[in-house]
Amino acid sequence: MLPFTLLCIDDDTLIRDFLIRQLREITPPETIIFSAGDGASGLSLAREHRPDLILLDLGLPDISGFQVIEGLHHLQARTRILILTASAPDQVLALVQRSKVSGLLLKTDTSTTELLVAIQAIQSGQRYFSQTVRHAMAAARAEPNHFTKILSPRELELMPLFGYGWANDKIARRAGISPATIRTHRQNILSKLNIHSTEKLIHWAILKGFSDYRYEPQEPATTHT
Repeated sequence: MLPFTLLCIDDDTLIRDFLIRQLREITPPETIIFSAGDGASGLSLAREHRPDLILLDLGLPDISGFQVIEGLHHLQARTRILILTASAPDQVLALVQRSKVSGLLLKTDTSTTELLVAIQAIQSGQRYFSQTVRHAMAAARAEPNHFTKILSPRELELMPLFGYGWANDKIARRAGISPATIRTHRQNILSKLNIHSTEKLIHWAILKGFSDYRYEPQEPATTHT
């Protein structure tokens, strides 16, 4: 039987080194552990070694953790992903529940014991979420006006761009639809969320985890005629 392989992707050197030491203590001696400090290096190692489990921080310096997950979609038949991150706002939880991610732990309240329990659960084919995460997910399901229930798929798709403060014509160029349609989507979102200004919408989108300026996409090119 091949040894169990782990890949730890975290940009904080101190946390990454500590985590690797803990992993060596709680996993069998023959376990192979790789590590990376950014998303591009992590993707490269994952494609090369096809690890059994990836411990993934979402707040990477070059690309977001969800972009890493998208880049690994062809490996997920074998590779499991356990997110270990600092915070999980509402949109992160919504994305995780819709993805093939195997678990989510918060760095702030995860012990070495729970990390081992999570790894063992995932190895046995289960998903594992910390108690804090499970409670947050349950609260979202119980809230009748949660944004996942009142916003359309298209509105959810556009929300990060509204959160970056992009103008309607700029969003329209990126989305490939008319500025008038974008304007309608913006007004519908404001109405559904009972938000009364663009500034408050930006704040809401950042707070909920839709928009992170570290990962703001490049401006769409302007077509000259």
